[in-house]
Amino acid sequence: MSVAYAISAAVVAALLGWAINQLPPLKDNFPAWLRLGVVVVLVVISVVIADRLNGDQQVTNQTGPKTTPTSTSNPDQSLGPAPIPSTSPTSVRRSTGADLLTLSEGYFADFDSEQPDWDVSDSRYGKEDLQFSAGGVGDILVGLHSEMALMSQEPTYESCRATTSYGARIGLGEARAGLMLCVKTSEKRLASVVIVKRSSQNVPNEQVQLRVTVWDPPLE
Repeated sequence: MSVAYAISAAVVAALLGWAINQLPPLKDNFPAWLRLGVVVVLVVISVVIADRLNGDQQVTNQTGPKTTPTSTSNPDQSLGPAPIPSTSPTSVRRSTGADLLTLSEGYFADFDSEQPDWDVSDSRYGKEDLQFSAGGVGDILVGLHSEMALMSQEPTYESCRATTSYGARIGLGEARAGLMLCVKTSEKRLASVVIVKRSSQNVPNEQVQLRVTVWDPPLE
């Protein structure tokens, strides 16, 4: 309790006691010391009441309504682990479509080529993926700058990526109509190659006709 508050209460009580003591019944019938005692009692009571009221006011100020703390977190922050970046979607880079790719004996094709004729040539130029070689008892299909894998079903990007049976050559008795291959090109693309037609063996200018689909993106 503040000193000013106590002094004010005491003064008020003293004045009140003095006023009461001046009433004729009290002044005439009670001695002075008793009237003085009444004044002191009133002062003490006033001080006690003033102290109690002041204490209640301090408690109220200290225990006022509590405010709920506000969050300072960024509302744009998401909970849980960050999403894993998705891999690049696959797409068909090019395909023979209804037109087949024809290779004569001794010719090469580049499956990474964007030329309409797939850069078919009978001379090497450093990026050849497949050669049709039917001379003698040698190999029929040769992967010069590529690898090939025999497949039992129509190849897809997923099956070509999953298989591990890649090699550089397809033997004499295997290069037949209906043969299905996965090819890893010189630029690390995956391709589906299906022999649609092959001319009879031991015929001059022997040819194979291929249905080809090449996918992007290249393998890492």
